[in-house]
Amino acid sequence: MNEEHGHSGMSGDGKKINSSNISNFNLPYGHMYGNTDRTVPVAIANTWYEVNVASPDFIAGELNNVTFSDHYLQIQKAGRYLITFGMALETTTANDEVAGTVAINGTASETSHGHSTIAAANASVQLAGTTILNLSVGDQISFAVKNYTAARNIIVSHAQLSIVLIK
Repeated sequence: MNEEHGHSGMSGDGKKINSSNISNFNLPYGHMYGNTDRTVPVAIANTWYEVNVASPDFIAGELNNVTFSDHYLQIQKAGRYLITFGMALETTTANDEVAGTVAINGTASETSHGHSTIAAANASVQLAGTTILNLSVGDQISFAVKNYTAARNIIVSHAQLSIVLIK
């Protein structure tokens, strides 16, 4: 239904939502990104590794009821979250098969991940994914990467992560 101030609908609790009161819902959300190379050491092939390289830090984007540390977003309100991510990965060897996903408390989530084969040494592949997960207060959301082919380091040259509470 259209209203004078825009579209309207119903929130999950039956309250009417329109453009004049949408800010009253105060949904938690967060965003972080990084545009500087981070080398992730890979000791064992086909194993997930959290991107927790101490330097350079990721950068906080917009945050609301979500906190940020050097490499993760931390949940302040429990609930079901929509999580989207994107990253650019490279290795020093052609034909490495790599993957990227989000990590919850340092453990890779298998619910959604991007996967590709790097065509040439030092070439970049872009990976992205979306998932919906139930998260608890204190959960830390970060990135994880995997080299299926060999125990060869992965360079994360760009990455972005966004979360928003949906229920």
